[in-house]
Amino acid sequence: MKAIELFAGAGGAALGLEAAGFEHLALCEWDPDACATLRAAGLGPVVEGDVRDLDAIEAVAFDGAEDRAWNLAGDELLDVDFENEDEDPDVWPLAREARATEILADLRRVDLLWSSFPCQAFSTAGKRLGAGDERNGWPWTVDAIDRFKPAWFLGENVKGLLMHREGCTARGGQLGIFGTAAPEDCPGCYFERRILPDLRARFDHVGWWLLDAADYGVPQHRRRVILWAGPAPVVEPAPTHGPGCDREWYGMPDALGWTADQRARWPGPSPTVTTTEVKGTRASEASGGTFSGGPDRASDALYLATGRRRLTVDECARLQDFPADHPWQGNSQARYRQVGNACPPALTRVVVKALMRAAQE
Repeated sequence: MKAIELFAGAGGAALGLEAAGFEHLALCEWDPDACATLRAAGLGPVVEGDVRDLDAIEAVAFDGAEDRAWNLAGDELLDVDFENEDEDPDVWPLAREARATEILADLRRVDLLWSSFPCQAFSTAGKRLGAGDERNGWPWTVDAIDRFKPAWFLGENVKGLLMHREGCTARGGQLGIFGTAAPEDCPGCYFERRILPDLRARFDHVGWWLLDAADYGVPQHRRRVILWAGPAPVVEPAPTHGPGCDREWYGMPDALGWTADQRARWPGPSPTVTTTEVKGTRASEASGGTFSGGPDRASDALYLATGRRRLTVDECARLQDFPADHPWQGNSQARYRQVGNACPPALTRVVVKALMRAAQE
């Protein structure tokens, strides 16, 4: 099965897709450091640029497809004898053209479009401007769906996408947050009144889940909205780790090799790994080792268990389920950013496997 991936980052989703059996036609990412990481990891083909440049994505995804289709058709029909071929010299060329058209359609087939459209616009950690944020990548995702017409779609975003803003009509307010009732005023309204309808207009079946990566063997609590759409319903993947499962959560101590004493101080999965792990924990001697709002960053858990201020890039990557040899590129800040923005490969693999089961039924 073949996939095009938008907002590919440093390869978290790409690793999960490939582990599930997908071949990438194109991985589109604008950040040069993340693109360098993708290439160093052998992932690709990489389209380094704006996802709005659909011509560039198409050129990479279907590079040489027409020539290949023409040559394959010629090879198939080389020894075929056609009725009346001696009287009509156009019989064989027309048959080759018709077969080449069929082969080209298959070569240009896109089984899946994956989009980790930018989440800063909807994150609870930011200003939550939602669709009004210039980083909102949903309209660009819809344009890609319309161009490439994938059989299936998967999207990934933060849980803030589901939340309604204070003052929005969905929370009892009389007007939208900016004095209107437009869905763009609020992430939750945009999700319900724009994103889901966009998908329903293009696919027979549409749904979404809120999944925690820790429930699938990732050593951190990372809750993500997974959007799915396609020709058949997809069943939510059952948790494999944690309460009620045969296996316990894979904890932060297991991933980082902590001592028994450290393990006792923080036994479970870490809080979410963020792009700001480069700054370390928010607690300090000045704050008496306390946190404003609670320990909600992976480095906070590290501080509570070991007294260390900051996780290394490699430790963050382990908490994100990346392989130990993933070749991060760029300076220190760029590497932390790439790790913090990633979708854990294990979570991607589980989601894609659920979709593949639906496709095979």
